Amino acid sequence: MSADMPTVGARAAWVLRGVVAGFGAAAAVLALTLGYLMRAGLVVTVETGALSARLAAEVQAAVRRELPPALEAVRAEVPARVSAEARRRLSELRVELGGMTFDLPEAAEAQVEQAVDQAVRAGVDALTGMVDVDGLAERIAGRAAAVAQARVAKVLEGQRLEVQVAPGVEVPVRIRAR
Repeated sequence: MSADMPTVGARAAWVLRGVVAGFGAAAAVLALTLGYLMRAGLVVTVETGALSARLAAEVQAAVRRELPPALEAVRAEVPARVSAEARRRLSELRVELGGMTFDLPEAAEAQVEQAVDQAVRAGVDALTGMVDVDGLAERIAGRAAAVAQARVAKVLEGQRLEVQVAPGVEVPVRIRAR
């Protein structure tokens, strides 16, 4: 061995010192970064346009899914309610002739009930058939997106959260809406 060459033990000591110094530097950088994050925090930007577009799509799908069954319920329920009310009013109807009061004949009452029932069914069918579900869904979804765009930004802007990244280590997060 040459006199200039360090021994294996001396080289190992230098390597160990280098490893310790490297870990120390990494730990110091990590501690400084974590300290800065704990004090200054992070800013999270929320894209309200994407959020409102997603909301509009969800609302549109819900209207398309929920409105046809609701219209069918109207088609079934309204004529029955109107017929029941018509029957109640017809049973109270009296005809007065020459000072005498007569009840409406049952045949006439049945014919009027049937005519009212048919007219109501035709009217309800016509009205519910005129509903453009797709167009209505698009209009409602567009309005929901506009409201979300305006309100979500106001609600989220400046909100502050504390996120716990480790036990005892919380990082403040501020929300910015765009």
